[in-house]
Amino acid sequence: MIKEKNDEKNIIKPFWHYCIMISLITAFISIIVFMFLWILVLLLNLTSIILNIIATILVIIILASIIILTIMVFIRDIIKDKEDSVEVKINI
Repeated sequence: MIKEKNDEKNIIKPFWHYCIMISLITAFISIIVFMFLWILVLLLNLTSIILNIIATILVIIILASIIILTIMVFIRDIIKDKEDSVEVKINI
């Protein structure tokens, strides 16, 4: 039974790592594109509505990525705390 529980942990850990990495990569790419668009606006004096819409969408994506990342890390920590407390009870 303990071996099965360890197998489940080994499956869950990569899932959380992938979710967190996808969220981080999305946030960083959005920030880079956002900065690039603002450089275009400043250098070329563009006040295009299209650039403003794209920038707004990117800001929403950045905020959503950060919120999702925070929620995932919080849930992961709760699961980890529960697993640790179960392990302590088994060892006693």
